[in-house]
Amino acid sequence: MTGVVCDTLTNLTIKHIIHNLQEFSDSNYDSLRFLPPEVKNKLLKACTVSPFYLNRGRGNLKHILSALLNSQTIAADITSINVDDNVLQTLVLAKNLQKLHLKPDENCISTEGFLNLFPYLHRLCDLSLRNSSAVEDNVLRCLANNCPNLTLLDFGGCRNITDDGIKSISKLQNITCLTVSYSQMSDRGISYLVNSSNGNTLKELQIHNCANITEDGLKEIANYCPNIEILVFHNCSATYLNISQTLQDLDLKKLKQINYTISWDSIIPEKEECVQKIRNNF
Repeated sequence: MTGVVCDTLTNLTIKHIIHNLQEFSDSNYDSLRFLPPEVKNKLLKACTVSPFYLNRGRGNLKHILSALLNSQTIAADITSINVDDNVLQTLVLAKNLQKLHLKPDENCISTEGFLNLFPYLHRLCDLSLRNSSAVEDNVLRCLANNCPNLTLLDFGGCRNITDDGIKSISKLQNITCLTVSYSQMSDRGISYLVNSSNGNTLKELQIHNCANITEDGLKEIANYCPNIEILVFHNCSATYLNISQTLQDLDLKKLKQINYTISWDSIIPEKEECVQKIRNNF
């Protein structure tokens, strides 16, 4: 019969499992262990992005995750659920992971959980761990020692990261994108980062709401990051005039996006000079 498109057996299997996810998560998830790795990985992706699945409750994924993760899983975006230490322990099953995005559960996740996981993920390239107080300097040290291929790192909202943690990840060779917003990073951490080989590889740096970063740190970026394309530094400690001067001195030919804000309190003492500079810009 012409014009009829038949679904593949793989897609039919995935749809059946998702439609009956509650049953599988309650008592039948062991049967998922016998599926081919290709089907498991497609099912894992469908469970984390499908609106149909999300409408049925995110909690079920925790129950079937151990049955789906396998040695051929290379990407896991499980930001749709609150990850705890039990989930971190399960992720060890996917030792060839290259991409891992998590949403840690502040009440049920520990620094030790991360320290027990990352020694198994030697091929990790892309990592996102946002808004977690459990992400401390020793977690970054563990990553630097065990995951040499990391290039994309997002620690936005991890307030316990200090310059010591930045010094650790500066030992990595090819960081292209780094977010450490709301951290305790200062100009010293900027110096560690940009004076390493990562100064040449960095294309995106987000350091907004890092109160310890001043115009000195911005100058370091300007001097040592020739390939930077995106730079975000809202609410740092630099004053308007110093930022303005630093931006004028920038020789970053590849810069495509720059975002920053200033506090009016910081420019009141410089009001007349600021007004004149704003007028000159127009």
